[in-house]
Amino acid sequence: MADAAARYHTPGLGSGPLTSLKRHTMRIDWNRYDPADHFDELIAVPGRPRPAAGGLTQYLRALSDVDLADRKAAAELAIV
Repeated sequence: MADAAARYHTPGLGSGPLTSLKRHTMRIDWNRYDPADHFDELIAVPGRPRPAAGGLTQYLRALSDVDLADRKAAAELAIV
C-alpha cells in the first residue's frame, strides 16, 4: 500500500487514478466561498485568506485538477 501512496505524491506526472482528466489550472474563486457563521482556518471572509494562509491559497489555485485529485487520493490512502 505504501508504494501505491507514494506514486500519488509525484506532482505533474499524472500517475494517479484521474490521468484522463484534462490538465489545466484550477480556477478557485475564493470570493464565492462563504464560511458563514463557522470558523474557517483558511478563509476569514469571502475572498480573503487569513494572513498565514495566503501562500497556501495561491498554491492551491495553481494546482491542476489532476494534481489536486492526486493529492486528495494520497490523503485518503494515508487515512485508511
